[in-house]
Amino acid sequence: GREIRKRDDKTEIIYLTSSDEFHGEAYGVKAMRYLHKPFTDADFNEAMDSAVKILHAPSGKKIQLFGENGAIHGVEANKILYVESFRTYRMIHTFSGAYKDIKRSFGVLLEDLCKLYPDRFLSPVRGYIVNFDNVTSVTMEGLTMKNGDTVPIKAGGFRKIRDAYMDYLFQKGV
Repeated sequence: GREIRKRDDKTEIIYLTSSDEFHGEAYGVKAMRYLHKPFTDADFNEAMDSAVKILHAPSGKKIQLFGENGAIHGVEANKILYVESFRTYRMIHTFSGAYKDIKRSFGVLLEDLCKLYPDRFLSPVRGYIVNFDNVTSVTMEGLTMKNGDTVPIKAGGFRKIRDAYMDYLFQKGV
């Protein structure tokens, strides 16, 4: 499992075993199932169907980011946690790391993200964009992202941001 994860984080791992000894390690490599022998055909089929469904799910829409020295990165927009804007570049924070975009202005980047996923991206304060899909909570202090980072909310903007987030969750059916 560790060797597979070193090479590919998208592979679904299903353990078939007669021992519970390595259950904790299976969790550590993000195994999707741990089937203990004897298991039924239905258990096995359900695990395989789940894996196939995940592997065949459409990937997210990508946005091209233009980094330094001509680098171009294709990043799935749904994997973006949040964006920070600095004077000469935007820093796009994702689950797998951060990317610089030196080509777009803050406003153009927000517009491009909203074209890909309307109502998912919002600027809670000047210089930041958040992906509502990756927000775990909204408080007076800011929006907490799935990676634990907190993005600030402009003074007096809590109620408006909270309501927008609740509307998003409602539309999404959560």
